[in-house]
Amino acid sequence: MRYDPEMPRTLIVANPISGRGRGRRSADALAQALRPARDVDLVFTTRRGDAARAAADIDRVDEIAVVGGDGTINEVVSGLQRFDRPIGVLPVGTANLLGTWLGMTGDPTQTARRIIEGRAVPFDIGRAGDQRFFAVGGVGFDAAVVRGLEARRRGAISRASYIRPTLGELYRYRPARLRVLVDEEPIADDGAWVLVCNIPHYAAYFRFAPDATPSDGRLDVVVLRRRSRWALVDLHRRALRGRTNPRSAIYARGERVRIECDDRSVPLQLDGDLAGETPVTFRVEPSLVRFFAATDR
Repeated sequence: MRYDPEMPRTLIVANPISGRGRGRRSADALAQALRPARDVDLVFTTRRGDAARAAADIDRVDEIAVVGGDGTINEVVSGLQRFDRPIGVLPVGTANLLGTWLGMTGDPTQTARRIIEGRAVPFDIGRAGDQRFFAVGGVGFDAAVVRGLEARRRGAISRASYIRPTLGELYRYRPARLRVLVDEEPIADDGAWVLVCNIPHYAAYFRFAPDATPSDGRLDVVVLRRRSRWALVDLHRRALRGRTNPRSAIYARGERVRIECDDRSVPLQLDGDLAGETPVTFRVEPSLVRFFAATDR
């Protein structure tokens, strides 16, 4: 592509199947909205890993725009080799957790306007081992749901895609005993499910850690201790209203979280994608990236 040396350069990384095909149309519209003020390079992904590879080579661009769901954004953040380029988000996925936090909608014109205005906010990033996440990591129940979904997945997914694997896991899941340490201090040795949150939003509707913020240099930890199905359902019911439940869950905050299990390996999910098993250590990378935002954070 031939660039105008006087004009800023934007790399758009887009997942064309996000939003049941809206990804391609939205990316084209974003490119059109940006082109009066930007040189634009538009890259469509075709398989897992493409977004990460595109984000690894950004020496010749001034900013990145991601069109897709939280999984595509996670790939871009995970693929970055340098962190001085701000990132714009056009959310067209299933949950759109990051877009919700940033106040970004699925409107290409809004995203283009925010990029051109140039106001970006610093954002903490979490790490689980050598993998990054921006929203939430889960060990236990939700990761088992993601594992069941990925085993049956064929192409794009919707919120309804989670109903069957969630009900299935609610019926058959047998929680392990998870040991949790926050900043080297043990907080639980009987955890049934653990969430490590960087933002309050989870799965579009829930706020398990309503006070979590990606600007404090810490991760919020929620440990469900009671092992009954009712405790699990009640935690979700309260989280729908952004309420906590200290009777059945432990809440903590720190820079480093270690989760172990002596009985067996327990699945891990990061930003909605399966990402390995226990044992796992979470860390925070304060203000690692900057996102264009529509709200003051």
